[in-house]
Amino acid sequence: MIKIILSIALLVSSLFAEDITIATGEKSGSYYKYGELISKNIFKNKAKVLNTTGSVDNMLLVADGIVDVAFVQADALEMLDIFYKSSNKKTSDLVEIVGKLYAETLHIIVDKNSGIKNLKNLNGKVMSAGGQKSGSSVTASYIENEFDIQFSRVVSASIENSLRLLKQKKVDVIFYVSKSPSDLLKRYDNIKLLNVDKEITNNKHIKRTIVKKNNYRFLEKDLHTYSVDSLVIVKKGFKDMKKISKYFNMSASTENTSNAKNSNKLVFKIPINVLTNYTNLYGNRALVRMNFIDAHLSRLKNEKTLVKLKEVNEIVNRLKYDSDLNVWKKKNKWATPLQSLGTGLADIEEYALIKSLFLTKIGINPKKLKLIQKDIPFNFNGEKNSKNITLAYFHKANKAPVILDYTEGAKSIYKYKNQFKYNFVKKSEGKTWNKILKNNFNSKDAEIIMSRLK
Repeated sequence: MIKIILSIALLVSSLFAEDITIATGEKSGSYYKYGELISKNIFKNKAKVLNTTGSVDNMLLVADGIVDVAFVQADALEMLDIFYKSSNKKTSDLVEIVGKLYAETLHIIVDKNSGIKNLKNLNGKVMSAGGQKSGSSVTASYIENEFDIQFSRVVSASIENSLRLLKQKKVDVIFYVSKSPSDLLKRYDNIKLLNVDKEITNNKHIKRTIVKKNNYRFLEKDLHTYSVDSLVIVKKGFKDMKKISKYFNMSASTENTSNAKNSNKLVFKIPINVLTNYTNLYGNRALVRMNFIDAHLSRLKNEKTLVKLKEVNEIVNRLKYDSDLNVWKKKNKWATPLQSLGTGLADIEEYALIKSLFLTKIGINPKKLKLIQKDIPFNFNGEKNSKNITLAYFHKANKAPVILDYTEGAKSIYKYKNQFKYNFVKKSEGKTWNKILKNNFNSKDAEIIMSRLK
């Protein structure tokens, strides 16, 4: 989708070299209406208003200098650093923030009679947050990671269609970011909003707020939830920035949305074309998942070894287990880390390989990590697999290792005490995975993984 947008933008720019281009959102949304206002009232209808898939596309179009003005959610703009890490650039090098347009509210919507009372009840449920590249999906993903929620399925549908699916019991919960009160939600009385009152730690732009009882007829009392700012951004050095800030009565902002403590410590350094393809294929939730894991790993770099082993084991075990047959329609497929992070799914050998990669990235000696195969079949929910591959950490070559198993519920690491017999995994068994890995990260990472094999 972004390739199509880029092509349109380039064509427009070539035909109307003096015109301003504004990236907005869906034509039915408020961003598009604000884009039309800017075109009409500031640029005398000479600005070209582009409808896009939302915040992530918009920030990339501005960062690449292809469009001049765009609307983005602040929590989405936070991710720009990870796109440009491979070129050693950060958000403040690429875009300027004109200011805050308004604060949007997160509505976590469930059926009034569903029995869902809190976020813990959402595990195993079907979720929708608009399209997979919507701004709502970005905020939903931060909440999902913060509260360690695992949905059984995610539906990609407009919020209006999602509300119909909720009524038909085909969707259990909807995450919807909009101005409050929302004209769309005012029409409903068979829904309720979930109350949540906890500080968010994984994105500083998602803040606690209150929805007043009188905003919606289905509310019985004031409700705690979250808000996120909608921002107007422009490309670096845009000459008409002051005109826009004056029109919206904004103070020109020099705020850097990135987390200064983490922006120079990101673990992943993946080329922007790979990340763009990754986001196009798997959506915003997958990008947030990568950003969340990256930030978590960066905080572990200076921790003790056992803390690193425990935390990485738990992070990777949050990926949902599923067999190759279900996910890839193949009996045996060696999925890459990007495929596993994108789908949010992994099978037994992928858990072990990703843990090995992550641990090496945060300073664990690769010579102390080995892939092993247990002599007992892997058994999950009645599914048996003769290949039971896991990761072992050997502090000393001849001493009992620490085992980093996949376990449902992300249980902790444990010391090997002859609970089973094992063999080391041979290099020949990892050749396919190694070949694919080179096309997703780089050859150095592939060499690290192969060093895990005997």
